[in-house]
Amino acid sequence: MAGAGLFDSILNVKLSDKDQIKRAIIEVWLSLFNKRAVISRKQNKIQSCRAQMAILVQRMIDSEVSFIIHSVNPINEDPSQVYIELAIGQGETLASANQ
Repeated sequence: MAGAGLFDSILNVKLSDKDQIKRAIIEVWLSLFNKRAVISRKQNKIQSCRAQMAILVQRMIDSEVSFIIHSVNPINEDPSQVYIELAIGQGETLASANQ
């Protein structure tokens, strides 16, 4: 199960604003229960009550192109093949249930 792009990222958070940081962390944590994440867990037979979330705080840019690289081809499960998905915009485009 590739989890890339399932959860929300919050851009342009001012590091000097503690309330803004707190709100962004809460919003990211709540994305554990967004539509993409819930559908992915259901497809992979993972109970939502077992889901956990850690938050990574890092400097991020608003990307024009996003990608996911699978080290094992998810279509034929061949470990000797790398599979790359590419999309315009943020990673949620790749992880959505509308593929």
